[in-house]
Amino acid sequence: MVRVAIAIALLLVFAPAARADTFSLQHYHSGALDAEAQGDVTFPDAGGAVVNVTVSDRNEDGWCGDAWVRSNLPPATHKLFQVCGVAKQQTFTVTLPATARCNITFVEVQVGRVDPSNGDKTELGEVKRMDHACPPPPQPAPPPPPQKVDSGVSFNWSANRRWTLNTRLSVRDVPAGASVELRCRGRGCPGKRKVVSVKSGRADVHRVLRHRRLRPGARLELWVTRADMIGKVVRFHIRRGHTPSWQVLCLPPGTASPARC
Repeated sequence: MVRVAIAIALLLVFAPAARADTFSLQHYHSGALDAEAQGDVTFPDAGGAVVNVTVSDRNEDGWCGDAWVRSNLPPATHKLFQVCGVAKQQTFTVTLPATARCNITFVEVQVGRVDPSNGDKTELGEVKRMDHACPPPPQPAPPPPPQKVDSGVSFNWSANRRWTLNTRLSVRDVPAGASVELRCRGRGCPGKRKVVSVKSGRADVHRVLRHRRLRPGARLELWVTRADMIGKVVRFHIRRGHTPSWQVLCLPPGTASPARC
């Protein structure tokens, strides 16, 4: 649970913030500045857009300073903001609806002026289009790698040229929920597979092999496994006149055969 909480916290810290674009637009008439539109557009990652626009009327000529806000949404959603009166300005905010993530692909703002006394005659000035390339959604943190079974295995053997006897084979620190199994192939084996009971994190495997005369060429594998962990497999090769050679292998979750760690 602690790892899950950390992963969620990292997602919140590194999730992409809403992207903002700024604009500063002017309209000139006969070389004189008579209308301005300044502000910013924010594109939240969840969708929609927020437009803040300050419109200024800079010339006392009966015309009004105007700003048009358009987007990829239908024309019915487009906005016109107007300020009339020299040196007068006003800030407007419009929120475009978030119907889906990144549903607003662009916002366009244009400045101009309109003459209300002359049939709303319009002169258009500078325009800026702010495109919103949809960023990829934040990816969840990868799950932590599975832990390894780190149980200790102790053993002892008595060997001659004809057979090998086990005198000790035990497992300690078996994880809760893990199983211990002895697999054997060759002459003298007690069976192909034997599940060994675990008590208080310990398993006595020797009791399965007691008095068994394992012949040269036989192979034993001691499996300590749990579904969500990398299992531990200890493999023994019975040799003539020598104690068995052995190696430790790993069994990743979902695999059927052990391999080198």
